[in-house]
Amino acid sequence: MLDVTRSQFADLSVAELIQLRDEAERLILKKIDEEETRLLDNLRVIQSYRAEEKLNPERPYRDPKTGATWAGRGMQPCWMREAIEAGQRQEDFLIASY
Repeated sequence: MLDVTRSQFADLSVAELIQLRDEAERLILKKIDEEETRLLDNLRVIQSYRAEEKLNPERPYRDPKTGATWAGRGMQPCWMREAIEAGQRQEDFLIASY
């Protein structure tokens, strides 16, 4: 909060108040630009991380017989579907490091 009392503003002339308002508006616009730049930089970092994540999806499930992997997205692979029908659980194929 500002350390300016109402009486200090009351002592200023109209011209001084207008000058003060104009300077405050310039500072506000500068702060908005700085904040926008910071937010856009953060957004670019997040977007690049997400793009990398899509290019290199994690493979948390592995078929112990063939080594084939599945990220858990999209259609369930035949090897897992067949194993589940045979009584195994999806969790049985989780890769331990995930």
